[in-house]
Amino acid sequence: MIVGAGDESGVPHEGPGGEREARCPITGRLRLTGEKWPRFMDPDSGRVHDVSPQGADEARRRGWKQVVSESDPAHLREYISELEGQLEAAGTLVDSLEGEVASLRQDLERARVALQAARQEVSARERAIESRDAALEELRSRAGELESELSELRAARAAERARMQEGHRRELEELREELEERRRDAVEVVRAEGQRRLEELRELHRQELEALRREYEARRRETAEAHERLMRETRLEASRRLGALQAQREADNRSLREEHARELESRLRDQEARHRRELEELRERLRGLRVKLETEAGVFQRRLVELQESRLREQAAMEEELQRAQRERAEEREELERRISELQESLESLEARRRELEQDLEEERRRAGRIRQEERETLTREHERQREHLEERIRELDAGRTLAEERSEALRRELEGARLENDRLSAELEEVWERLDRLAEPELRLRAGLRLFNQSEHARVVASISKALGLPRVHVGLDGSDPAKAELTFVWSEISWRRYTADPTEGIEEPRVYLTGTGDDPAVLSNRELEPNARMDARGCVSLGVQAR
Repeated sequence: MIVGAGDESGVPHEGPGGEREARCPITGRLRLTGEKWPRFMDPDSGRVHDVSPQGADEARRRGWKQVVSESDPAHLREYISELEGQLEAAGTLVDSLEGEVASLRQDLERARVALQAARQEVSARERAIESRDAALEELRSRAGELESELSELRAARAAERARMQEGHRRELEELREELEERRRDAVEVVRAEGQRRLEELRELHRQELEALRREYEARRRETAEAHERLMRETRLEASRRLGALQAQREADNRSLREEHARELESRLRDQEARHRRELEELRERLRGLRVKLETEAGVFQRRLVELQESRLREQAAMEEELQRAQRERAEEREELERRISELQESLESLEARRRELEQDLEEERRRAGRIRQEERETLTREHERQREHLEERIRELDAGRTLAEERSEALRRELEGARLENDRLSAELEEVWERLDRLAEPELRLRAGLRLFNQSEHARVVASISKALGLPRVHVGLDGSDPAKAELTFVWSEISWRRYTADPTEGIEEPRVYLTGTGDDPAVLSNRELEPNARMDARGCVSLGVQAR
């Protein structure tokens, strides 16, 4: 029959029949009714347990001491039998030891000397223990100092972090304000420059239109005056001829009126026919002059349209470049803000790591408190382990502090890199402004390209060709693939054509003027290149303006 078990400690309880119930703390087996188990005392806890026979050997190996109860005759008899056996063994041992007593007595003196040495060693060990206790106290005080130093370092770190955050915030605010101010200044400068360029182009177009009008009026007046002079001369010549004919007719009439009447009439008809032909020729020349004037007026009108379209294209290009620069600045500002967010997240992760270290330190403090409440015989060993652990934690905290300082230095370097990046972006913005200025001044680029061509050997080559083929029609414009380059096209009637490119950009390698095309059929050229807008002199020098034909 199995009775109720005792508690986990193995201490028996009284059963219903007055018998004690127990569970073996080693094997966990329940004791049966009437079964007798030996009792053992745990020297660590001082508690007494009933141990099953199967667990007795394990209890002895653990160092538990068997307890004999006077109220248990069976155990008492067993214990007495064991004592008798031990006494017999002791008698045998005494008999065997008596022979050794003599030798032991001889060793007694040496033992006394050894005892004295042992006593001295014990004294030395006691002093060592005292010094060890003193060292332990010193370590405790050192741990307190380290804790206070750690608190100071923590406070200094918090102050440094707050100062760095405040400095970062101020620097970021300054960067934002500076970027915003530069953006506003850039927009105002570009807007003012664009307005100024627009006004200049308008004034230039107005001046060119006024010059074209004056030239048109002058040519119209010259043509009218030439026509008037020609008509007057024709009338005078006709009058003179008519007077001569009339005088001759009167003389002939007086001498040979009848004979030469038909001949005179024939001559008059011939004179009238010739006069009509001359008048028709004059009318044809007048119509040719009118067509020429209308053609030149159409050329001037197309030139005006081209100039207006060029101005509109340049203005659209400037606005597009300005918008692109604004988008780039917005992207750069977003990148800086994202980088700032990453830096703030890094600071937050460092703060979380610091809190974890503080929690670990607090846990170590609580663990040290629990260790101080343990047994006195394990105090020295536990304190030594705790001291080593604290030193390790202190080293870890020092490493964490060093890591935090390195991270702070890395953050400062990253901030410096952000500043350098901002400077680089500002320089790129300046380059964009310069490029905008260059793109906003196509006429200046065109005139610089003409000066560069006139100073090159190619001008003399074109002049040599013109000696044989005559002066060419010249068209000057900007290269469609690269607006910074000027393109010059020379066309000699339907015989030949040549195209040159001049790059006035400073700092580029030679050649800055080079031949990009040549041929014998001008039909391959575009209509724009066939329209002359410049003239060339006998030396090969090109200047803007259509030469008179």
